[in-house]
Amino acid sequence: MATDGRTEVSEETVFIQGYAEGIAEEIERLLAILPVIEDAQWEKSPGVERAVETQDRKATTGPADPVGDTVVDPARLAMREQAKRSESLVRHAFVTLMGVRRGFEISLARWEGEVVRPGVSAD
Repeated sequence: MATDGRTEVSEETVFIQGYAEGIAEEIERLLAILPVIEDAQWEKSPGVERAVETQDRKATTGPADPVGDTVVDPARLAMREQAKRSESLVRHAFVTLMGVRRGFEISLARWEGEVVRPGVSAD
């Protein structure tokens, strides 16, 4: 048994509560950055240098192609790939957390004397 400052609780409960609080904080941070990521993954990154035309120096690459430059921007493409990977990871984390919660609900229902049938959800 460990203490959380109020009562004695199991170490698992202390750890689970700490992890859950950390997850909640990460969710807040993720939700805050998502709108920025949504906009940025479709725009050319500001770090990409562009050829500057002056009277003394002309661009040798031909006419400017802002759409093409955006499409092939490596930083933008990397952000797009991260968004795709992240969707899968967040979905997996969501399903895992639902399973943890549901496991606790089933265990509690059994402890309270309820008959729990496999595959039947209270959700």
